[in-house]
Amino acid sequence: EKRLLKQQILEQISPAESSLHTRSRLIPRLLVAAAVAGGLVLLTANFLSKPAPEKIYQIVEQTGLGETKKVMLADSSVVILNANSTLTYSSNIAEAASREVRLEGNAFFNITKKAKHTPFLVHTNSIDISVLGTTFNVNARSAATEVVLTTGIVKVTDDQKKLQPMEMAPGEKVSFDPASQAFTKTATDTRVYQAWTDQKWNFSSTTLAEITRLINAYYGVDAKFNDPQLMNLKINGVIPVTDLKSFTNIIAKTLDIKIRQQNNELI
Repeated sequence: EKRLLKQQILEQISPAESSLHTRSRLIPRLLVAAAVAGGLVLLTANFLSKPAPEKIYQIVEQTGLGETKKVMLADSSVVILNANSTLTYSSNIAEAASREVRLEGNAFFNITKKAKHTPFLVHTNSIDISVLGTTFNVNARSAATEVVLTTGIVKVTDDQKKLQPMEMAPGEKVSFDPASQAFTKTATDTRVYQAWTDQKWNFSSTTLAEITRLINAYYGVDAKFNDPQLMNLKINGVIPVTDLKSFTNIIAKTLDIKIRQQNNELI
């Protein structure tokens, strides 16, 4: 009986030991599986928490006829767009290795100098202007582009890079003639070219022909001269630019001539 009892006890112990051994073999496997699962969760969490790269896109600022607009760029530079003008630039202009904009029309630039001396480039339809920190006016309504420098230093190059670059000092105007493919540098009164930013036009021996070209660019109105000699009449002074009728009334009284508007034309 004792032998039988001992055998029964051993039979009960064996399954328990077998189960214990099985569990002891399973524990390391479970730990490895848990570690792998934890790693996958961590990798997934890191992937999901990592911000997506910022999408870079082009920003277009425009003005209509008789409208001006002040544009603050992300690098704190300020551009004042004259009427009927377009400014295009990248959304990452503040972080870009080279700050670049494209101008069609007329604009006044006040460029912020960056600590890393990041250049600022203005592209037009015929020339490129390179600056670090300065204020200047660009008239790029046609291929015959003009740059007038108020402060700082700029370098002007033709878009084909065929001409010797022109460095400018304050108070200078550089004009590009597309016909002769040449630059011309002259001294000028910068107030004449900057006054429009304050809704004024500053004229210094400016001919009526030049004024009518400004009117066309600003208001989109053409001019017809019944007497061609009137084109050579000159004006000196600062005239507010509020609306076309008020402006032409001042011109007519100053020059003692008659100006009337018929449809979209001044006669």
